[in-house]
Parts: sequence; C-alpha cells; structure tokens
Amino acid sequence: MARRDPELRAHKDWMGLLQPVGLVVSPPALVKAQAVPSQNITELQQRLIALVENPPTSVFGDDDEPYIADFLSFAKTVLGWATEDIAGAEGGPELAEGLELVLPDFNETLRPTYAVVDSMGEHDTLLLVQIVARGTDLDATSADDAPGWSASPQIKLERLLREVKVPAGILCNGDGLRLVYAPSGESSGHLTFPVAGMCEVSGRPILGALHMLLSARRVIEAKTGRQLLDILSDSRKYQAEVSNALSDQVLGALWELLRGFQAADPDDGHRTFDRTAREEPEHIYGGLLTMLMRLIFVLYAEDQALMPKGGVYANNYSVGGLYDRLRADAGRYPDTMDQRYGAYAWLLSLFRLIFDGGGHGGMRLPKRHGQLFNPDEYPFLEGRPHGVGRVMGEK
Repeated sequence: MARRDPELRAHKDWMGLLQPVGLVVSPPALVKAQAVPSQNITELQQRLIALVENPPTSVFGDDDEPYIADFLSFAKTVLGWATEDIAGAEGGPELAEGLELVLPDFNETLRPTYAVVDSMGEHDTLLLVQIVARGTDLDATSADDAPGWSASPQIKLERLLREVKVPAGILCNGDGLRLVYAPSGESSGHLTFPVAGMCEVSGRPILGALHMLLSARRVIEAKTGRQLLDILSDSRKYQAEVSNALSDQVLGALWELLRGFQAADPDDGHRTFDRTAREEPEHIYGGLLTMLMRLIFVLYAEDQALMPKGGVYANNYSVGGLYDRLRADAGRYPDTMDQRYGAYAWLLSLFRLIFDGGGHGGMRLPKRHGQLFNPDEYPFLEGRPHGVGRVMGEK
C-alpha cells in the first residue's frame, strides 16, 4: 500500500478539482486498473489549444473562452480515436440498430450523435456520444414551448443509456465534456471536464485525467479488466464493499455503546437507562445512533480544520485528542481502562459546547443549536429521564 498511496492521492487531487456528481470512478478502482494520469502532457495540451476556438493565446473579450467546435477533431487529435472507432462519423461504421429510443408521448426520438465501438473486437458499443449546441446548460430543462420532451440533456442521455443498455456516455456542449455513467437499475453519476480549464497550465491535471479515462487506449485497446467500462463497474463494487464495511462498523459501535450504557446504569442509582429502554426502546436506538452521528460530524470537522485551533480545544475537547490520550493510557494501564469514566464526560462537554457555544481564552465556538447536538433530544445520553429538560427549559 505504501507504493499505492501516492497514486490514490493523485486521483483524489484531480477529482477534488472537478467535484464529481454521484459516483463515476473511484481511486481504488483506478489504481487496480493501473490507470494513472500522465504528468507529462505539455504536448497534449498544445494539441488541444491548437484545435479549440478562441485559444488562450488569442486576444478576445472576457466572455470568449476556448471551446470545442469540432468534436470529431478533438476525439481524434486529443483522445486518439480512429475513424473506424466512431459509429455515425463520416467514413466510420453505421450506428448500430437499437441505439435510439422512441418516446411517442412526447413526439420525440432520443438517439446519440455518435457511438464508440470496439473496432478491435466484436464491434460492441462502448460509449454513446451526444453533441448539443455550444453553451447549452446540460442540467437545465428546455423551454416549456420547445417541442418534444422538456427534460435536460443530462436526463435525456441517462434515459437513453439505460434503455439501450449502454452504461456510459459523453455529453459535449463545446465548453465542456461530461462523462456520464448510468447503468441500468443503479443511480447515475457524472464528471465534467471544462475545456477552458484544460487549456490552462493549472488545468493540466484535469487534462491528464480526461486522457487517462477517455483515450482510445483506455476505452478500446486496454486489456479486459482495465477498460473504462471495467473501471466504472469496479468503482460501484468498491462502493458496495465500503458501504458494507461501514454498516458492520456502525452496528458494532451501536452494540458497544449499548453495552456501555447497560453497564453504567446500575451506578446511576435511578436506573434511567433501564426505565427508558423498557418504556421507549425506539428512543434508545435513536439516541445511540445520534451519538455516533455526533462523533462522525465532529471527526469530519476536525479533519477539515473547521474546529478551533490551539491547545485549549485540543487538550480539553477534541475527539481526536481524546482518542490519542486513551490510546496512550491503554498502553500504560491496560488492566484498569474499564475503570475510567472521564472520557464520556469529555464528549458531553464537547457536545454542549457545540450546541450552546462558548470558549476560553482565545478559543471561541459560536452556538449552533439544531437537533443533532440538542441535549434535550435524548436526555438519557446525559443520565436524565426522558421528558426532563435542563437546557431548553423544563418540560
């Protein structure tokens, strides 16, 4: 994994620049397929700039940005597709039958502009390509008075992909290229590559990612298991594995919390947890799940540097700091860890601080309120009977 960590980071970097909508490709699937963006794409970028309209070297107004006027030239020059790979192109094969969808209720027929075919194999359709007018908003519906179905180009392509059983396609409006993944029976996702950005020096990682995913080598020529469609499918499998693992961890954490509350209840004296569990078991489940959600929320906020900096927060409130302290103590006092009680009070203090706000010295947290951290939402988490409020007023 040490060798793969830089590759995973590289994929996360370019994905962070593009902000995918839904799941399209995942870093583990890309690493598995040995798909790595090229770092030396200066010559490729020069080819892109040479074929776009309004290249960056031209002197135009602020509204004139580079755009692709001829998709076929782009596909051949930048992506390396050959004429025989592009069904529907002049000199290429005919579009296969069954790649259109008739919508009689809307008096419209959906059909791709082109289709990428496996010219090296059985000529299976690998991708559909839909070209729309330059500047078209890919996510906006057409005007109410426009003929046909008023859905957006994105929705129309998704519908076509699902109906003709081709899971992936490309939308191009000249200003950007969008890779769309919409397998039948699953949620869709898309990833948009801005043309203007790819013409800039700072946009070279984006151009490298585009070439990595959509070049002829990846779409058509790669070995089975390393083609684009394989990567897209494997990404969904990785997501399922991660979801299953997380669900197991959440369930395990819920049981651990439940056992902890049951063990601490006799020391309460009032048997608050036991009484609540007998009278309102759903309340117990909601409270335990809320505790986990609070921890996840805070851990994410700390990871994103959204919580206060400095020693006051780190030494007295931070969840990460609490974990480090407990781990160190477990190494020094392994036989007495079950006799500790301060960690839970630490968490309750943090949750109250987030809800009500406050601070000390240079540390300040504004009050947030809201349901997630409301101490009165699940009072048993603080050892109080249900219905007894001490924060928002007596109930």
